[in-house]
Amino acid sequence: RDVAGYSGFVLIESLTMTEDASSTVAEGARGGPVPGGERPAQDEVPEYHDPVDASTYSAALDAKVAELERIFSPLMQQASIPILNAKGVDRSVSVRPEVFPSPPLNFRSRCRFQVMWEDGLVTAESTGISPGESVEPGRRLSYRMWNKGKPTAPITEFPMALREIEELMPAVLREAEADPELGNGLQAIHFLASRGIHGGMVVTMVYGRPIDEAWKMAAEGPRARLKAAMRDIRERVYSGGDDDGFDGLAGPRGDDEEFDATTLNILGRSKGTQIVVGDACHVFETLTLRDGRRLSYRQVEGAFSNPNSFMAESTLDWLCDCAATTVREALSGTSEHSAEAAPPSLLELYSGNGNHTVGLAKYFDSVATVELSGVLCEAARENLARNGVENAKVLHSPSESVARGMLRRKKRHEEGRVRKAAMAAAATGAGDGSKRGDGSGMDFDINAYDVVLVDPPRAGLDPDTLDLVSRFDVVLYISCDPRKGLLENAVGPRAARALDTGEFEGEFKGWSGL
Repeated sequence: RDVAGYSGFVLIESLTMTEDASSTVAEGARGGPVPGGERPAQDEVPEYHDPVDASTYSAALDAKVAELERIFSPLMQQASIPILNAKGVDRSVSVRPEVFPSPPLNFRSRCRFQVMWEDGLVTAESTGISPGESVEPGRRLSYRMWNKGKPTAPITEFPMALREIEELMPAVLREAEADPELGNGLQAIHFLASRGIHGGMVVTMVYGRPIDEAWKMAAEGPRARLKAAMRDIRERVYSGGDDDGFDGLAGPRGDDEEFDATTLNILGRSKGTQIVVGDACHVFETLTLRDGRRLSYRQVEGAFSNPNSFMAESTLDWLCDCAATTVREALSGTSEHSAEAAPPSLLELYSGNGNHTVGLAKYFDSVATVELSGVLCEAARENLARNGVENAKVLHSPSESVARGMLRRKKRHEEGRVRKAAMAAAATGAGDGSKRGDGSGMDFDINAYDVVLVDPPRAGLDPDTLDLVSRFDVVLYISCDPRKGLLENAVGPRAARALDTGEFEGEFKGWSGL
């Protein structure tokens, strides 16, 4: 997801040539000249970013909202549907966006860094230790990111991460530096965490060389030390009794054994090899909604999850509010529904690990979800079960395959040529010959669903899925990039460009509004 107000990387390089051309002095963005007459590797690469100024967040968010309102303004009229007309809704009044701010600092629960060895001057800042400790010159590991194909300068702070990640980062580097078995060939370190005093963490160490049982034995001691450090960090971070200090729901019973199993684990990865040091390669995350529900999720290392759990809660609050109010009002204005009708049914595409499904299921009679990743499908089924959701089914399939199958079936219905064999094929793979699993009992008749929810990749919906979604009366759309994905899907690429440049005039035919 985008980070509001974050403007990106900036290349900062400065060279000062002395009178003796053979003596080149490099001045980094954070320090003075480096002695020795040679440019160390870290001064040849771009600076990471300016210090994060949390005080600018509100202004940056306001500017982002204003820009989206400008682009979407021709589409922001009130929807013209009977139920709203009967209430006397004035269509000349534009829909105003609801805005859910993120914490400006310490919000990311998923972070990935490159790591590099470096020689030269070693300071307390570069190692992350307290200034009072002694530091010996030598090879040190540092966190980096990639910017335009180059590694950044060393990252010595990362205030966007949860505090438990930020505080543990230097300790992980020190453990890798201390043992060649852990440090040699190390290319990247990833962090996956969940917030709260009972939250968990997985530290993934990625290698460019083979790792084996010797690596696992070497990692046992660091894992024990980092686990103890993590307990101390969480007690300190969440001792204030803020709303993040809840007791998370680790499992069906929320028992201490599952909490302990996910406190801190290390995962080693090399080509074709994955070694777990500890008890799990996932964490349990709890989302607390405005209606008082606390939903428990298993977040799997290496699989997609929203890196900002605060925004995940706001998104779910918004979706649940839509499902409880606006969706029913909109459906009651269609010919197929009345205000007294049974709860509607939901088709969810790009459903991931069931993040939205778990919260939304209570508002629908039945839910059918579709997800491409088998790992996420497995996590979704577990998350549905651990939260007591029984009216949702998960299909492992590409959304475009399901869309094609449902559209073909609709066409056959319209032509009066539905055969039993075709229906069986659709039920096992949306009619595309897919062997992906567990679509049994799922209805692939488009008329079986009243509402569709999509959370597609940044580029938006593929043509087949867009064709299917456009046939629904009510669409819930979660967009990573509204000015491209959502806008182009809503009005087409040409009109989207005209809206973006301010050149569009007139109205959209067939557009019923928001």
